[in-house]
Amino acid sequence: MHVACLCPTYGRPSLAANALWLFLAQQLRSQDTADLIIFDDAGQLVPTLWARDDQRGTALQKRWFVHATRQWQPLPTKYPAMSRYLDTCVTRTPDAYVIWDDDDVYLPWHLAAHATALEAAGPIAWSHPATVLSTHGTTVVDQPRAEPAAGRLWGSAAVTAECLAIAGGWCQDDRADYDQQNLARWSAVGAKADPCQFFPPSYIYRWADTGRHHVSGDIQGNRYRRPPIQEAVVDVHLQPRLDPAAAALLARLQPPLGV
Repeated sequence: MHVACLCPTYGRPSLAANALWLFLAQQLRSQDTADLIIFDDAGQLVPTLWARDDQRGTALQKRWFVHATRQWQPLPTKYPAMSRYLDTCVTRTPDAYVIWDDDDVYLPWHLAAHATALEAAGPIAWSHPATVLSTHGTTVVDQPRAEPAAGRLWGSAAVTAECLAIAGGWCQDDRADYDQQNLARWSAVGAKADPCQFFPPSYIYRWADTGRHHVSGDIQGNRYRRPPIQEAVVDVHLQPRLDPAAAALLARLQPPLGV
């Protein structure tokens, strides 16, 4: 399966570097490949076309791409924009799309779990875990608690390209519940898969130390507003870098990954 990870970011290059590190640390199944597109509409990142990481043993399985623009877009419209950019610059159409939030943590089996679940459910399917890990409601950054996803937590979702197409594409309604609208559209046409049936929970809703970054704080009157720039830097050449809090989470939940 070829999956495309969609990562919107704005004004926080350090979190984009963290998202890139977590993508490159994914332990893919031997038959899978993955692309990551980072969509920066603060224009802080230097555009990068299909970089590979040759220091890891699976470089041929993973590619990443940075698209940068200074034309801000509301979050719901960024997903179809990323899909369009992928259509113009890839040689292989994704079999599935995976949401990849820069302010959360994805454990190394996240993509393998979604790919396994989607293949088991069939070509018209979407994947959403029954259980996630979360640091919401605590100040302890490295002690996530298990909790039911219960139709929430958009950052943990994935969908096959066929299911997305039958559902009419991405919801572009600039409303705060765009994520719930997408999940409802997929549910109406596709089979629901649960990656937790095949792997332990792989998504960490990271709030204890990144809560100020979450887009829920950028909503006014049920619409998205332009968020503030968190890091005033320009012309950043993105490199994978895991921040200390994310490293602590990974160290607690699995053997060290060479951080």
